[in-house]
Amino acid sequence: MPEPAEKPSLHSYLRERYGSSTQKLVREHERSLHRRARCNNHHIFNMRCRDEGVVPSSLKIKPPVKTREGYRIAERAGRAFLSARISETYRSRCELSSKVLTLQSQLQSELLAEDYQKVTRLSYAAAENTHAKTKLNQTKKLGKLVDRRDARRELCPQGLERWVVNLTDRSLSKPQEDVLRLGLNFTPAPTKLPLVDTIAAVEEGARQLGEEDAEDLRGRVCGILRHAKPPKDNLTKEQRKALKELRSLEDEVILPADKGNATVVMTRGDYDSKMRGMLDTTTYRRLKKDPTATQETRLSRRLKGLEKDGELSGQLYHQLRPSGSQPPRIYGLPKIHKAEVPLRPIVSCIGAPSYQLSKHIASLISPLAGKTDSHVRNSKHFVEVMTGLRVEEDEMLVSFDVSSLFTNVPIDEAVQVIRDRLRGDEALVNRTTLSPDRVAELLEACLRSTYFCYGGEFYEQREGAAMGSPVSAVVANLYMEFFEELALKSAPSKPRLWKRYVDDTCCIVKKGTVEGLLSHLNSVRPSIRFTVEVEREGSLPFLDTLLQRR
Repeated sequence: MPEPAEKPSLHSYLRERYGSSTQKLVREHERSLHRRARCNNHHIFNMRCRDEGVVPSSLKIKPPVKTREGYRIAERAGRAFLSARISETYRSRCELSSKVLTLQSQLQSELLAEDYQKVTRLSYAAAENTHAKTKLNQTKKLGKLVDRRDARRELCPQGLERWVVNLTDRSLSKPQEDVLRLGLNFTPAPTKLPLVDTIAAVEEGARQLGEEDAEDLRGRVCGILRHAKPPKDNLTKEQRKALKELRSLEDEVILPADKGNATVVMTRGDYDSKMRGMLDTTTYRRLKKDPTATQETRLSRRLKGLEKDGELSGQLYHQLRPSGSQPPRIYGLPKIHKAEVPLRPIVSCIGAPSYQLSKHIASLISPLAGKTDSHVRNSKHFVEVMTGLRVEEDEMLVSFDVSSLFTNVPIDEAVQVIRDRLRGDEALVNRTTLSPDRVAELLEACLRSTYFCYGGEFYEQREGAAMGSPVSAVVANLYMEFFEELALKSAPSKPRLWKRYVDDTCCIVKKGTVEGLLSHLNSVRPSIRFTVEVEREGSLPFLDTLLQRR
């Protein structure tokens, strides 16, 4: 018995009955309906994003300038792109609707009424399925964006007061607070053009040109300056006055906070008292004279020896060799998240004898850091990690903080840890001609040459790394990666979550195990001492965020 013939598909039927051109017209009609369904959902999704005050991930910009103003500019740009996309999707939707109507008119004139009805019914049914699927996906995407926004609101302190912390008895006016809230990296627009500086810079460049080119350069610059105008002012009249008042303060100092983006105002006497209290410890030793010239000579000789031995190229030698060095200077950043607001010592090493070498060594060892599961890049990354994480009833949130990590890093052990990591790094040969042992030797030389000036006096740091040296943060991170692996392997009760940002660690632990874990951490190495903070009423501050149980 012969098998029944297969029923031809709709498109086969249309091609046989009306020809390939009509069949292509039907396919184009189907595709246009699908595109219109997706575009319609995309348009609605973007409008709902605008109404909810969120920006789709595809429109967010990573600011190249990592300052408060840079993030504000990036956020405004994201919202502007969202508005542009809403306009673009609306235009596309209108164009697709017009195209669908045109195609339907052509199909109606070419197909029999029965075939036309069947084609349109099936095409619209398929487009409806596409609409339902894309709507579901867009709804999920919007839900995630809103949840992430709400999580950030819960994790981050609210209100404008978080940006300015006044630790003095002096009351700040609203314009003064507004200026401080802009951040210490904010640059007021100049009220007049820097003509003298511009002309001096042009003349310096003109000296390196031929006479004819130099005259051409001067003429072009004069033409530009003749019609140039100062940029639009980015401060109000009241803010300009407030800025002048803040600059004239003699009994107060204005500093960035240790963590977060807050600006701190404190009395000069309190600041100096805390700084000298830090220096009057066994960590630092007062020197009789400025050691800058001695260190510069010693380091230059060492680098010259490496060049003679062929371990350093001539170009790199001249880049790293110190010349005209200046002594490093120390200052303190207020830890506003700590009681009594202690200061974190920062040594500004720019221009110091070992500054260029420290930068180079940091570039060689930094690829080794940040590859552990516990690593947290910044507050934003921490928020992403913690969003949606559940803390059970028998668990609690705690944070462990290493007391003065940088000044307590054991140099000998830290250098050995990094030497071992370098020996296992097959990519090191792509970054330098120096051997792992030589890199470790130069690293140790940088770490053991820490000195600074404060109040006209010179001090030497006896142990640990100076916070502010280009190499110190990488060394501290690499050592803490080694330390936490060692400590957690032997911990009596392991935390379910362990996330660390340099010297601050956020954990989720079982209730009743905090003291035992703290005791264990403090027993691993004598110089690494932890303090602990536990959640209160379901909340725990960490970095510049606030964790809250839901």
